Amino acid sequence: MRALLIIASLLVLAACQEEQAEMPGPVPLTADALSHFCQMQVIEHGGPKAQIHLEGHAHPIFFAQVRDGLAYLMGPERTAPVVAVYVSDMGAAPSWAEPGASNWINADQALFVVGADVRGGMALTFNGIAQGYVADRVSNLLRAHGFSNVLIDMGEISARGHRAADVPWQVGMGRPDGATVGTVELSDRALATSAPALSAPALAAPVLAAPVPAAAPANGIQPNHIIDPRPGEPGGQWELVSVSDRRAAVADALSTAFSLMRHEDIKAALARFQGARLEHLS
Repeated sequence: MRALLIIASLLVLAACQEEQAEMPGPVPLTADALSHFCQMQVIEHGGPKAQIHLEGHAHPIFFAQVRDGLAYLMGPERTAPVVAVYVSDMGAAPSWAEPGASNWINADQALFVVGADVRGGMALTFNGIAQGYVADRVSNLLRAHGFSNVLIDMGEISARGHRAADVPWQVGMGRPDGATVGTVELSDRALATSAPALSAPALAAPVLAAPVPAAAPANGIQPNHIIDPRPGEPGGQWELVSVSDRRAAVADALSTAFSLMRHEDIKAALARFQGARLEHLS
């Protein structure tokens, strides 16, 4: 009986050691790493980071701050079991602004500080309207200084006047992989594009040169960066929504809101904004 217990104990120990050996190690942080929720480069933001490894996925999911990683672990979004979680070891980091590329520590062994007076890498923002608002302000400022033909790209596009004599500005509506889904002629008008599941740095851009393909997440998981206020979670009805209006702030707000709305609700909302146009929906 004692021999059986010893054998059983050894088998359990061997199984534990095998599981531990199979747990993937941390991956060094590079400039190609994109934060899961917002698809911005992780290295552009200070403070500790997190990386989460899912079963069956060759690459980890990166997060610009540890809080985002914890939110992911507590949320329903996961498509596979979690096999490893690592966070930045700030005790070995050069500074808060430079959390380091290879100094990762198993989350089970890390000490977490709650209520610190330092800022994390990411946060909720007013970006669903802010880029359009800033584009409007810049456009008005340039007009006040005598510029009548300008094209402004602040993440959303504001076009004033013409590109050439009586030739409107042409703006492309594109996917993050570089494919253009259409173009819009703009004169004294703005265009905003939202893509809940296809986030990339530039989704609308002047048609002045060949598009540059954006890097896709290596793990194949498409994140969602727009929060639906109804359930309080990331959401989205569409892949790509483009709206034009005389004001960039309005176009920006509508394209963001329409990302979460059904087609019939979008049509009803458009009727309340005179001059606004739905340029693309897919």
